[in-house]
Amino acid sequence: MPAVALETKGGAYVLTQTCVKCGHTRKNKTADNDSFQAILALSKGELKDYITDLKTQSKDNK
Repeated sequence: MPAVALETKGGAYVLTQTCVKCGHTRKNKTADNDSFQAILALSKGELKDYITDLKTQSKDNK
């Protein structure tokens, strides 16, 4: 279920996810150990670029 929206509620970030198969939508609070950089990338619509950058960095560190 990919994240399709991000909002703040009571000082916490809440992701909205939608199932690509059936369209079911649910909301999930982020956890303290979630990557804040990934949350920011998601909020800017840049999550795919962020993941690609992480994979590239991982390959470069090998």
